[in-house]
Amino acid sequence: MKDLKDSKASKSRIAVIVLMCAAIVAAAAGTYFLLSSMLKEYDPTVKHFNYDHFNASAAVCVCVAGAVLAVAGFFAVSKKLTFTPDGKKRCYFVPEFISILTGLMCLLRFVIGVKDGIPKEKPGILLAELTFTVLSAAYFFLRASGLFSKKPVAALSGLLPAFMSAFIMLELYFNTSEPLNAPLKIFESVMLVSFMLYFTAETGVLIARPRMNRKYVFAGILAASSGGMAAVSKAAARIIDPDTFGGDLAKLVFYVVIWLYICVSFAEKVLTLREKTEEEALIDSEYGKKEKEDDKDGKDDKKKDEESYFDIVTALPDGEDSAKSEDEEKEADTATEEKEESSPDEDKKEEPEE
Repeated sequence: MKDLKDSKASKSRIAVIVLMCAAIVAAAAGTYFLLSSMLKEYDPTVKHFNYDHFNASAAVCVCVAGAVLAVAGFFAVSKKLTFTPDGKKRCYFVPEFISILTGLMCLLRFVIGVKDGIPKEKPGILLAELTFTVLSAAYFFLRASGLFSKKPVAALSGLLPAFMSAFIMLELYFNTSEPLNAPLKIFESVMLVSFMLYFTAETGVLIARPRMNRKYVFAGILAASSGGMAAVSKAAARIIDPDTFGGDLAKLVFYVVIWLYICVSFAEKVLTLREKTEEEALIDSEYGKKEKEDDKDGKDDKKKDEESYFDIVTALPDGEDSAKSEDEEKEADTATEEKEESSPDEDKKEEPEE
């Protein structure tokens, strides 16, 4: 029985590794097509590609293929499988080195941002971005130290890079130097969204939250394919043709380092894919039952609210009956007012008689 479980885990592990390798190949192909289109088909005056944009179309197709691979990875992992908490170190020192390098790049990004100054227009977005960037450095340093295996709650700091990516995307959105439908802006936005999804899913896996394993595989493959394509292409184009593709080179290198971290961290986790123990399966089943009960209670409450609302609505008069009831209420109010006005006069008349 144990051999059967190990074989299932091995098959899923192999399937995810194959999909991960396919995602890297897709990222390489997408980088080639996107970089070629940027150097040959890009018009910097309008921030768009020319009409003859075969390479750009091919890059979009590769991006879609990466999403398909991510969906396949989601279904390739059985619900009965899980990752070893914080992973066994099977990649030697590479994950720790990449984590430290990513943390140092976060600090460098923060220093450069402070040195450039805060713009007067929408300063809150850049301040929030720099704040989450410097806080994310602490997460990557803690990730390299292996603290999360001892204190899983500390892994909640993994949401910091997700917030950092969100504010970078907001800054990109409000950047008026490029139109909203500029293709390079769209590719970069897809990259940042994939980063956000990955760090959110990684946090769920590190704190051993049930049912996050399949979502983690989906986010990892998506970030490895779509994220790498945009990060490497923009950095390479900035180095090859700095006059046409300006911008902050350190920021583009920062994207590439984050993509490398995602690839290495994801590969390390995939190697620890295994069958759930009986205790873990019991916890997950209880958690699932609780979620279903909460959903059922929520649906029941909603149904009761709808029924009570329906009863109130049906109890209200409508049409002619409502008009009659309004007239009756007005007549009753008028009679009450006349009675109140007439009562003092009657009291005055009765006083002499007494």
